[in-house]
Amino acid sequence: MVIPVKADVIIVGAGVSGLTTGVCLAEAGLSVHVLSHQALSERTSYAAGASWGPYMLEGDARGLEWSRQTREILQQLAADGCGVRIVAGIDAAEAADAEPPAWAAAMPGFRRCEPHELRGRFHSGWHYEVPLVDMPTYLAYLQDRLLSAGATLSERTIDSFAQIADLGRVIVNCAGIGARELVPDPTMQGVLGQLVVVKNPDPPVVRFFQDDAEHGDLTYILPHGDLVVLGGCAVAEGAALDHDAVAEEIKSRCAEIEPQLATAQIVEVRTGTRPKRPRIRLERTDADGRVIVHNYGHGGSGLTVSWGCALEAAALVRAALDEPGRQD
Repeated sequence: MVIPVKADVIIVGAGVSGLTTGVCLAEAGLSVHVLSHQALSERTSYAAGASWGPYMLEGDARGLEWSRQTREILQQLAADGCGVRIVAGIDAAEAADAEPPAWAAAMPGFRRCEPHELRGRFHSGWHYEVPLVDMPTYLAYLQDRLLSAGATLSERTIDSFAQIADLGRVIVNCAGIGARELVPDPTMQGVLGQLVVVKNPDPPVVRFFQDDAEHGDLTYILPHGDLVVLGGCAVAEGAALDHDAVAEEIKSRCAEIEPQLATAQIVEVRTGTRPKRPRIRLERTDADGRVIVHNYGHGGSGLTVSWGCALEAAALVRAALDEPGRQD
């Protein structure tokens, strides 16, 4: 892979945040090179569920606007065969008096559930339509779109931004959990997640289900044609997990909602580490004449805020490049 002598932008990280940011910049006509320390199938984003929905964003008002921007773009992409579909389903809560968040009440197809529509431990809920994303297909789409726009990508591990300072006029940090050591950022925490992919049984699951919890082990059912993604678990990084036992527990939980899943064949178990910090970091820093735009720490909402964050990061990059003396 040939890297430009000095690209306009060097992006560290090629998960959903890095690829989306790269697409925004490359399609705006900038020269972009993306660094990833992993192949596509090994990246954290590859192991995501994934459905659009603000999750682990409490206390960050910016997240709702980034989420809205992302949903609008995902809805447009749903017709492109890139792994995005609009699917109807239920968001449920255990409390009988639970109220939907304002963003949910504004979603297409919103209505409250009738009692007979809820199963298991869930006693309230609401219907709406949401973008569901098959992440392996979608990440491949983003990577192809990035390269088609003229960007380049290579696998490389770095220990400091100084190692790549001469490769680009601006650095964009989309390193995810890697930012903990790279920045360094001691506020970063890893949240280990696991999901299970099963064959869609007969009768097939056609509607999504997810619970309304903000923390802990979410229960979700995300149909993707012949396959269904089941979740999930969320434990502190470094915790010992019996992956087989967790997979069976996830499947059992989901079968309380869709009984036909009890005998569904497990195809794959995916694990990944969500990069969680108190607030998403999206800002510009300057040090030793080097501009770094940080875009990381999205927790469980990496997909949900991906386009909104990428557009804001791209605006920060363009503003930096327009400054006197930054063109050389």
